[in-house]
Amino acid sequence: MQTQIQWQVAIQDEGSIHCGGVYLGGCWVLTAAHCVRAKPKSYRIRFSLWEKHRKQSTTDSIPVKNIIIHHEYNAQTYANDIALVQLEPLNLSDKCMWDNPAVRAVCVPWSTQQFQPSDTCTISGWGRDRAGMSAAILKWANVTIIGDCEKYYKDRFLPGMECAGDLEGKVDSCQGDSGGPLVCKDASGVSYVWGIVSWGDKCGEPNYPGVYTKVAHYFDWIRFHTGWPAVTKYNQ
Repeated sequence: MQTQIQWQVAIQDEGSIHCGGVYLGGCWVLTAAHCVRAKPKSYRIRFSLWEKHRKQSTTDSIPVKNIIIHHEYNAQTYANDIALVQLEPLNLSDKCMWDNPAVRAVCVPWSTQQFQPSDTCTISGWGRDRAGMSAAILKWANVTIIGDCEKYYKDRFLPGMECAGDLEGKVDSCQGDSGGPLVCKDASGVSYVWGIVSWGDKCGEPNYPGVYTKVAHYFDWIRFHTGWPAVTKYNQ
């Protein structure tokens, strides 16, 4: 299970973790805009964290150089709920972390057609369960991409959003998983971050799927800030 989610990161803000994120490679992490504020010095990004409150030998904690929140993010509607976190480079190096076998980047999808409704993907995080208990150990679950999400959320469902879950209400990403990844694998086994946990109503109840920021919708915005190498180098 640990090898499965090597791109999962924890976003530590003033010492506590309320959100997840996903490693894109190089010096870049992707998360939800509602998870961060424009104060890079308050944050550290923790890699290879299994238990939320206890680091392991491969855990790495990296300071943040810059936070780029989408210029059209709207905190009321959760429109464009996406942000990039740029890690601080190591001394005299263009790298931001030492090579770590427990850490792997995930690919950025370039087309909004790459995955389709009814495809199965994986969510991960330390979020709360339905009883509201916060999880200490990183959990993951399979969910299905759901089309026609306007049906459930009416005009709150905006362009750049994607729904996933299980309409019977068995599985959902819950509070505390914000910013964490929804990852889909293509036919050749390449993993893409298809969504970022954004919002949802009535955690895990029937007909209330989780709502994600649809990463492919923001491919050009990501590429503009990270540059070509970050989105192509890892898209092998």
